[in-house]
Amino acid sequence: MSDLMIAVFRTPAAARSAAEALAALQDTAGVESEDIAVVLRSTDGSVALDLLTRRDTGKPLGGGRWGATIALLFLDGALGQPAVVVNAGLDPRFVSQLPATLDNGAAAIVFRARKLGVDRVVATLSTRPGYLEAIHTRMTAATETALLAVHDALPQRVAALNMQEAGR
Repeated sequence: MSDLMIAVFRTPAAARSAAEALAALQDTAGVESEDIAVVLRSTDGSVALDLLTRRDTGKPLGGGRWGATIALLFLDGALGQPAVVVNAGLDPRFVSQLPATLDNGAAAIVFRARKLGVDRVVATLSTRPGYLEAIHTRMTAATETALLAVHDALPQRVAALNMQEAGR
């Protein structure tokens, strides 16, 4: 079991800095790195995903599978993503509160916490400048597997959506 976490910050710079602090916490604790992605909501409301690299090595903070899958929940639902992840077993209350957590101009870190524990992660992130809130949900092994299948199917869903729009 693990926790899927979203930590919201006032600015993209604050979120990126907090993501680096989270990666350092993972290193210090001696746990394997988890995907860490930053979801950015611009002042016009558009959403982008920022997969970060470590300053010291230039290597990614994580592969982005969890971040990419969950970042889509901040979008307008054109891909039907909220229903898909709820069907995969993610808590519907968690899914329904995600879009409202990220105001225009703000950013959020999206990651899975397995070995660090929610309390330890929140204690670290809540001391960071620009921290607003953290929300999380517990995932079973079956939910994790189903969500990874959702991620793997995303290219086909995007292609189908593009074909649908081209036919209009």
